[in-house]
Amino acid sequence: MRGGRLKEKRTHKRIVKRFIVRVGFISAAGGLGWDIVTVHNLSAGGILFSCDRSMAVGARLNFKITLPNSANLIQSSGKVIRLEKPQGLLLVPSVAAQFTNISSADGELIDQFAELWGFKAPLL
Repeated sequence: MRGGRLKEKRTHKRIVKRFIVRVGFISAAGGLGWDIVTVHNLSAGGILFSCDRSMAVGARLNFKITLPNSANLIQSSGKVIRLEKPQGLLLVPSVAAQFTNISSADGELIDQFAELWGFKAPLL
């Protein structure tokens, strides 16, 4: 759409809170290496996080997420759908990933936390 706002495509409530999660990066050879990253926002549909590791759109990832003040471990896999250059005070790029394999129970848990905390991202 030219000259106007883009239509919001998100269907899940988002938690806009900085915290850390573990991300498993799957190499082209099939190996898996884990790293800790900073989350910018999280929903039952995906995650936006900062990462200085080089990757491409379409890269496969695994996630181990513990929400703040929770003992529940959420495990999921996903794929990179967008890469963002560093902006403002951020010194590393941001990565947007869509969950491709998240249980309905884990998705509901994320939705419940988003509702409980009342967080939602501003429209751009």
